[in-house]
Amino acid sequence: MGRRSTHLYEVVYYDDSNMPPAYYLIGGAEGESLDRALQLNLHRLIAPARELLRLQPEDLADEKIQRALYVIRSDDLVSSQSLSM
Repeated sequence: MGRRSTHLYEVVYYDDSNMPPAYYLIGGAEGESLDRALQLNLHRLIAPARELLRLQPEDLADEKIQRALYVIRSDDLVSSQSLSM
């Protein structure tokens, strides 16, 4: 049996609350595919986003943070919302 190949994807948070809007590098997500990487790691990326942006749970719900996460691919950004979870 062969070993499955995993890939590391960089994840950014899109903050449009300031002008100009900005992307913040939050961390990496590792998995066999882009979908799987986010499926396995999305929940653990919320805390680093909160820490970096100094967001309290009462300031912004976890679901809103998740919707603002994007995965960097070689040729574009992929919204975490567009991936099957």
